[in-house]
Amino acid sequence: MSIPPLEIRCSSLHKIMSTPRDKSEIVSDTAKSYLFQLMKQERFGYTRELDNKEIKKGIELEDVAIKNSGLIRGKVYQKCDLPRQVLPFDNPYCEARLTGECDILDGDLVVDTKCSWHIDSFPICFAEAAQRAGKQGYIWQMHGYMRLYNAKEAKIDFWLLPTPEHFFSDWQRENDPELVYQHTDLIESIPLNQRISSILIPYSEEAQGAIANRIQAAAQYWAFLHGAE
Repeated sequence: MSIPPLEIRCSSLHKIMSTPRDKSEIVSDTAKSYLFQLMKQERFGYTRELDNKEIKKGIELEDVAIKNSGLIRGKVYQKCDLPRQVLPFDNPYCEARLTGECDILDGDLVVDTKCSWHIDSFPICFAEAAQRAGKQGYIWQMHGYMRLYNAKEAKIDFWLLPTPEHFFSDWQRENDPELVYQHTDLIESIPLNQRISSILIPYSEEAQGAIANRIQAAAQYWAFLHGAE
């Protein structure tokens, strides 16, 4: 049976990076679940939709966040217009590749923006930003970007931006004006330099080696899944 290519996006890289608790296993349970999902997508030709208000806000305000990331650094930033990057990983099991598209490429620096849904979910300081980045898998995402773009360092900019009015229902606008205010005018009143939390992730040979190892392990399990049928 022909084994389809294994394509891992940088945004999902963290899902294969944990090591299995059982030394006899090839990949962790988290990685298995991710590979099962990829297998369904590959076989049935569907794209899993992540449809929630937080993601929609981030997509809609991506250009604003990118512009602000430049403004805060005294630069003019635009969305990186390079084509999606694809990096093959040699292994004896199957064709495997890492892919991704960063928000901003500034020389040897890669910057990715993250839009918080509300003040409650905005990391207020470096410590909370680092915690959020680790829990959400953003740090591995940036290590992946650094590999794809040959960058020497990466930054994650967490932004607190007003939520567009159309995200609120007519009922909310009429009956819960305080909620709408906290998502819009209150945020707008906060100085821009207080609405960003940024963390730096330096290039790491150790992290790059771990990525290569875990992609090879994922490729081995991917081949097993397709050969075991």
